[in-house]
Amino acid sequence: MLFAFVGAKNDYFDATDSWHGYTYQGKIALLVAMEIINKLYEESKKEKIKNYYLEIEWLEDFSILYSCTQDQPPQYFSIHQVKAREDDLIDAYSDALETLARKVYKTPTIQKAFLHTETSIKLLNKTWINSVKHTIYSCNSATDMFNLTKQYINDKSRRAILLEQFKKGRQGRLTKYAEGLLNFYREKQNDKKALIDETTVLTALTEFEGELATCVEDFKHEIDDNVLRKIECRSYTIDGKNHDHCPAESINILLENEIYQYYLFSNALPEVTGDKQFASKALKFMLSFLDDYIAKRHVSDIGRTICLFDIERILHDRSMIERNVEFYLYHLKDDFYALAADNCRSCKKTTPSHDCSNCQVPQAIEKIKDYSNAEFEHFLLLTFPHINKKLDSELAYKHFIRSEKGYESPFFEMLEKTTFRFEQNKLPLSYMITHGVKKRELHLLAALRSFSRRQEQELETFCRCIIENIDAIKVLYDYDAIICKDFPLTTLARGAGDFWKMIEASSNDKYREHIYYLKDIKIVPIGNYEEGGRT
Repeated sequence: MLFAFVGAKNDYFDATDSWHGYTYQGKIALLVAMEIINKLYEESKKEKIKNYYLEIEWLEDFSILYSCTQDQPPQYFSIHQVKAREDDLIDAYSDALETLARKVYKTPTIQKAFLHTETSIKLLNKTWINSVKHTIYSCNSATDMFNLTKQYINDKSRRAILLEQFKKGRQGRLTKYAEGLLNFYREKQNDKKALIDETTVLTALTEFEGELATCVEDFKHEIDDNVLRKIECRSYTIDGKNHDHCPAESINILLENEIYQYYLFSNALPEVTGDKQFASKALKFMLSFLDDYIAKRHVSDIGRTICLFDIERILHDRSMIERNVEFYLYHLKDDFYALAADNCRSCKKTTPSHDCSNCQVPQAIEKIKDYSNAEFEHFLLLTFPHINKKLDSELAYKHFIRSEKGYESPFFEMLEKTTFRFEQNKLPLSYMITHGVKKRELHLLAALRSFSRRQEQELETFCRCIIENIDAIKVLYDYDAIICKDFPLTTLARGAGDFWKMIEASSNDKYREHIYYLKDIKIVPIGNYEEGGRT
């Protein structure tokens, strides 16, 4: 009854917008899936792989489901909380442990509930179960609210602050606690419009305290040793030794080892069996697949579970040997997010006064995180229009990742400093600029490298690369300007020089499509978008 009043978090929620294959949590989920697959091979039960399912970010961070037959709906077998944090005291994980305990109690089919951590946890008592019991009995949500209610009852000044929330016209800005108290009071009064004021607040608090006291006792009765015995801190074998945690630097090694073992068990791709280096390539391929699945699930109903048989089929894909586009896209995504993180760390260190709440870097990264593989490829095409190469070539990979100052661009600086807001419905990062009453222009934020006026020949070659990139030119046709930093030009045509004129005058089939899409796109310096600037 209590949690109907306090607005407790739904057991089932979709947090796919914050989950991505390259993260610690996603890799732990994949590791558990691979361990199950390999164990079934080892036990000569590979036909049962089809009975297991991986569910990501629904009931829990991830869960394993099992179905006895293909005709029966899968049931929860194990649930998993993943915490990538530096805290080493068990109290810091009380919310996660309470969540696991409640879900084990409510779902009898769950055999195990695992807590995965990046740091070794110090136990309060000698045994794990006693430490968990002490932690969740003393630090659960019902106990926390019970203690807070006692403080409001006993402290008049704190009670006055609470009462401020119930004044007329402020009901829409209630805290979660105040909203729960008000809902409880109205239920007790059987009056949906009942109000809490100076004359009723103590009555409401006292009755709420009694309800919470019952909830605390019920919690202890429900979460008994039978439930607690199902909760475990997941252990890992690293360098031949058993560990109660998995450091971030070890997760890839563990995953690559499971993939290596899989090829030994299955002989799915005979030419790579026993090749440890190939396991690293296969891992990137799998992470790209999962990352794409999560991005698609966030925007469409494609089902919340993945059969482990489908995960196994990824490892049978022969295109991994040729390193297809998914392999390169995963590398590029991984590198892009790492650069964004480095940029934020550097900004906080060098500019402590920077207002992160107004910075668009986190918002842009969240937008880009939702891109599917195809959308991310499109984003790269426009962010780096000067790179006219296929993603599935080794040269393109090196050029995108390690080109000379390839990422030294206005990209992050623009997002940090501008007061303009990018368009949410545009795939690349774009800004709609209004001139006067009717004229509107679409400006593209790209990652073009900087030039000085003395680098005339290099600049012309650079602009020529953009114009020759017909795939980019087709899309750039919709734009009026490209945002740049140190780029000594006002239009793209001026940089291309004679090459631009040659295309305009040519009847060559090679340039015919370019002629249709050619448009003299403006180059606008980043300073024009900063506060007080003009465009």
